[in-house]
Amino acid sequence: MNRFIASLLIAAIIPLFGACGMTGGTTARKVRLNPAITGSSLNKSVAVGMVSACPGAGVNHAIGTYNIGKFGESDVSTLRHTLELSLPNPDRTDFSVHVIVQHFALAFTNNRGANLAIVDWCVADDKGVRGSERFYAAYDTGDKLLGIETMGMAKSRVIHAIAKRIDERALAIANSLPLPPAPSLTFDDPASANHTLPTHMEAASNGLALAALQQTMLGGLSGVAEMMPSAPIPPTDWTALLVAGKAP
Repeated sequence: MNRFIASLLIAAIIPLFGACGMTGGTTARKVRLNPAITGSSLNKSVAVGMVSACPGAGVNHAIGTYNIGKFGESDVSTLRHTLELSLPNPDRTDFSVHVIVQHFALAFTNNRGANLAIVDWCVADDKGVRGSERFYAAYDTGDKLLGIETMGMAKSRVIHAIAKRIDERALAIANSLPLPPAPSLTFDDPASANHTLPTHMEAASNGLALAALQQTMLGGLSGVAEMMPSAPIPPTDWTALLVAGKAP
């Protein structure tokens, strides 16, 4: 099936299947944590505390296709559930882990999708914050979106990678273990994350005049994949947030 026609069909079935992977719905699952962490003697457990996204964290840049699948509250729920499923002894609360998704950008055409997330998190106990970081997660489907991978599958990959990094490192800090290496799709700095993402994307076209007109109305056949936020994101004051008992 022509990829552009497929994108039109997807738009038509959105009202019927609003939560499906084709339209950006994500799925929680238990992710496998680094054996160097789970194989250690874990005397201290970590439970999930606050998980949220800043207002406006979800940003979409649709190129020649319908603007769907923006990161939102259902995806925050997917992240929370994945964090919970993947932690050992989640009912104990020696330490708690708290997460804020600062930015989650999608750039996509009718045959490719790129994802970039910026995440702050901390681990704390009753004595205060014990560790924190900001990191980046990025994934590019390549030219296979709607072929073997949906938008929701791509977003889920990023969410699962985020949960894996946070759970592993929170457990390491809580149990005084060395920090494990960064999991796949996660990065310590923006430059490293950006290096894995496209700077320019092109939508597929069947060459028909009507299709070309529709794609022009949907943003044209090509465009810049704008992923990073337009302004710097201030650092998170975790101590103040935990004292207040809430995150944005």
